[in-house]
Amino acid sequence: MNPSSEDTLFFHAPCFDGIISAVLAWDILETSQGWNIKHFVPVTYTADDSWLQLPLPKRSAVVDFSYHPRATFC
Repeated sequence: MNPSSEDTLFFHAPCFDGIISAVLAWDILETSQGWNIKHFVPVTYTADDSWLQLPLPKRSAVVDFSYHPRATFC
């Protein structure tokens, strides 16, 4: 996981509801919030131990996964 400072969407994968959540959040963030998401980062529960220590890009969304305090949109 090494997303740049561009708008990034983290989502739980490879589950169906994580992918659908990502698609819906992508649409909402780009059409009504002016985001330009360039990075889609699938996350699995193997990341749980280090998840809260992961430095997120400035504008990051997290859907269908554990809360992250530095996410702009959860």
